Amino acid sequence: MKRDLLIVRLPPIFLGVTLLTIYLSTMAPGLTWANGGSDGGDLVTAAAVGGVAHPTGYPTYLILAKIFQAFPIGSLAYRTNLLSSVCMALTSVFLYFFVVRYLITQGKSQPQFFGLVAGFAFGFAPLVWSQAVITEVYALHVFLMSFILYSFTTSGDPNPSLERWRGIWFGLAMGNHITSILLFPALVVDVLINKTTSLRGKCNALLRQFSWTLAGLMVYGILPLRAASYPPINWGNPQSFDGFIWLVTGQLYREQLLIPIPSFISRLSTLTALLIENFTLPGIYLGLLGVVYFFKVSRFYGHTLWIAFAFSVFSLQYGTVDSNLYLIPVFLCFASWIGVGLQGVFDIIGRRLLVGKVIMGLLVITFMIFSVLNALPNVDASQDDRADQFVNMVFSQSPEHAILFAKGDRAVFSLWYHHYALQERSDLFIIASDLLHFPWYLETLRETYPALNLSEPFPWTVTIMEENPGLPVCYVSDTKTSQIECNIP
Repeated sequence: MKRDLLIVRLPPIFLGVTLLTIYLSTMAPGLTWANGGSDGGDLVTAAAVGGVAHPTGYPTYLILAKIFQAFPIGSLAYRTNLLSSVCMALTSVFLYFFVVRYLITQGKSQPQFFGLVAGFAFGFAPLVWSQAVITEVYALHVFLMSFILYSFTTSGDPNPSLERWRGIWFGLAMGNHITSILLFPALVVDVLINKTTSLRGKCNALLRQFSWTLAGLMVYGILPLRAASYPPINWGNPQSFDGFIWLVTGQLYREQLLIPIPSFISRLSTLTALLIENFTLPGIYLGLLGVVYFFKVSRFYGHTLWIAFAFSVFSLQYGTVDSNLYLIPVFLCFASWIGVGLQGVFDIIGRRLLVGKVIMGLLVITFMIFSVLNALPNVDASQDDRADQFVNMVFSQSPEHAILFAKGDRAVFSLWYHHYALQERSDLFIIASDLLHFPWYLETLRETYPALNLSEPFPWTVTIMEENPGLPVCYVSDTKTSQIECNIP
């Protein structure tokens, strides 16, 4: 009995602890620009000051980030980074259970090793690892999705408790990242394909599930409440209906949706290259075996194929520099196929030669270790202090009571973190030049800096300088290089 318990409990614990340990050893010690983490300053600061982050607001993330920020360890940014590490490690654990449960339904004995391979293949994929060691929303995004994916393995007779939890988590997932709406068809189909339930029962199940989804979506209600206190980070000022809709629908990024068809087609090669880069050629072959050669009609394949297709299409047609991060759910599905594909190969080898199975297992473990060592230099954020160095440079060269016109996300968000969250250089007036044309930003500046004179409706930098004579002015940016230029009257 004890041996059976160890076989059941030890592998997922080993998986989660191993990943978390390595994530922590490579996690950024503070605010970081590593791994495309320029948004970190905005997210950390919004959570810390009770503010509203950039569209789509990310209320679920802000709540959890605030909880992690209360931990008595490391810097404020370090504690927020920790949320990503924990979420990504737990995602791999859910993936382990997802694969193991599927293999058990297929009559496979002792599928734990293949669940571990799937979990490690996902957790150590460079793109996944890169997001586990910085402050960003994608680790929480895929974690919430992994729970919903795992819940599909328990489908069967109507289960009000499962429908409640699935609905709440779906709502919270959309409260973290709006692309979670792509899971909606899978949630509906999972109920409709149940052959043991009448049409009326299916309708009741859908009603229960999406009633609880609305309960989860109520997390968006914290955004107007936060905005009402006029925090210094208050994107869209969602107290009004128009401001709320502008924020949560991501209107700021709509122009980047639906890129031209030729660009979309050319991006297909990028997707292939990313898969090879993250899973290597042997992993690609195993994944293709798992999804093609060993394919069986089931919830496992139905849901993973849909998620992989939907998020691939979204990523390919979204014209941002970080659109590849929307492929992380695709990697979750591909890693599950790797586990199934490897199990199928072991079955074929095991029928002929037991020694071959042992050798194959050792080769898989050895190959994964080398893959981890190869990925390490590219994702390790533990030594990255560029953001702090940049802010220290700016603050050391800024005269007292200066107006700082900052340009570029890295510059603006890093200054926000040190100025608002850490309350450094409270004498400065920090203004994001690219946001001056938004009325909500002018209102935020007036509440944050009542001593600063701001004209209406569009105060350009030169206008602000004219209305505040006697104040030093500095221009700060970090695009290709970090620079500051100050004019002292």
